[in-house]
Amino acid sequence: MAYVTVQDLIDRLGEDEVYVLADRDRDGELDQAAIDDAAADAAAEIDAYLGKRCTVPLDATSVPRIIKRIAIDLTVYRLADIGGVGGTDPRRQRYEDAIALLKRLASGEISLGIGGDDGNGDATGQSTPEIIGDAITDENNPPRIFGRRNRSGWPV
Repeated sequence: MAYVTVQDLIDRLGEDEVYVLADRDRDGELDQAAIDDAAADAAAEIDAYLGKRCTVPLDATSVPRIIKRIAIDLTVYRLADIGGVGGTDPRRQRYEDAIALLKRLASGEISLGIGGDDGNGDATGQSTPEIIGDAITDENNPPRIFGRRNRSGWPV
């Protein structure tokens, strides 16, 4: 399932840019198959990163804005690469930034704010450790009684 439509591309990039990327035979018509392929590749890449954090594919009616932006950047990069337009430095940078953001989302460093992804672990309910003082803890592993700063045996 694609997270981006032709209209999303036009809204973000402008009609002229979309035609530069997707009018393959220069007849004034967009190559819908090329757009669909690039959007499907982008969605597959997004799903591959997010699959451990939340249920994928994401619900088409409530795709978070951040995912739509990532999908647009990935789709544009794929369209430029496949169509021979060339991945200019700004396109390449937006692609790399999108991948870096996906990695942060996948690691739980930042949250999508959707069901199953509360920023506190993965969709299976595992918790993410938290740092308290000099101790690392989570609900499955309480903080240590003895530590570098606490040698008396009493919790800090």
